[in-house]
Amino acid sequence: MSPCSRKTSRKKLPTRAMLNPAEIRELAKKRLGLVDSTHDGLIDLYVAEVAQGIKTFCNISVIPLELAYTWAAMVGAAVTAEQSALIYPKPEAPEAFETTIGDTSVKPIAPVGVQPPPRPNVTVVDSVLFDYEAQLVRFRRLRW
Repeated sequence: MSPCSRKTSRKKLPTRAMLNPAEIRELAKKRLGLVDSTHDGLIDLYVAEVAQGIKTFCNISVIPLELAYTWAAMVGAAVTAEQSALIYPKPEAPEAFETTIGDTSVKPIAPVGVQPPPRPNVTVVDSVLFDYEAQLVRFRRLRW
């Protein structure tokens, strides 16, 4: 039998399942203690930004399954850093009245105007990537 006529059997490598961003959103919501879907759009934005940061840092095109919980933790950290006032609103202060006793009067301070929540910031995503660098460096690929 000639070496050329021999049929070589190659093992097929298992195909890697891709992580679904919706699954990461659900994991991040569980980490943040959120049960309703009011902030899903905002969390999806952070899922996409953190995913791009992971892909860029690790020089990979598909995020491996092993990084699912790290990815969700990074999303939770980024959301908490920038959007904590929106996700966990402070309880409203009870209504205060002007009080007068004798010639002394006390007036309540006017509430500060409500500011819109900040948009996702590149700096926050970069700081989260830096915080989770130890977990990400194992999946980093070198470019030549």
